[in-house]
Amino acid sequence: MQCLERFDEPAGILANTGASYTTDCSNCNCCVARGAAGWRPDHQDKAGKMKLSTKGRYAVMAMADIARHSAGSAVSLPDVARRQEISVEYLEQLFGKLRRAGLVDSVRGPGGGYLLAMSAEDMWIADIISAVDETMQVTRCQGDAIEGCVGGEKCETHELWAALGRQIYGFLAAVTLGDVVERRNLALAASVRRAKAYPVRAAS
Repeated sequence: MQCLERFDEPAGILANTGASYTTDCSNCNCCVARGAAGWRPDHQDKAGKMKLSTKGRYAVMAMADIARHSAGSAVSLPDVARRQEISVEYLEQLFGKLRRAGLVDSVRGPGGGYLLAMSAEDMWIADIISAVDETMQVTRCQGDAIEGCVGGEKCETHELWAALGRQIYGFLAAVTLGDVVERRNLALAASVRRAKAYPVRAAS
């Protein structure tokens, strides 16, 4: 049995091969979870164009803090800053971007702060990172095109880095903020969502 997660092709394409696959990550050593039940077209467009920077990591940390401590009321950035050891000024920059992306709502006045704009279970980690980061290629080329590559042609390692970018983004697009806050098995959660999104027909 081959694990679905080792392939770049959508599971729907693999299903048409008639081969036998598994989504049980414990039975293979090649799994890199990717895809999501709520995969949207813009997720595929952004694949390979993101950078795992300090901004992205801090944004996820701060959003997880709000998800854990909100209990239906706004959480102040100074409180988040204290718990996560991030400066308030830095958080203000991040949350301005998160608010414009529609991921948080701001509450003004006494007791003000920020609330998640949707359930943590409906918020993909990839969306949080994309909201605060400049889009960036894993390769120096423009997507899968060859502009910017060596001598106007794809370099020897182009497909390696392009595939890596798709795998990283696919995993982050399959994990929710709720998964992180509840400390679930993230690889398993991502694999289960992908299996539900792209069911594989049994070989006849």
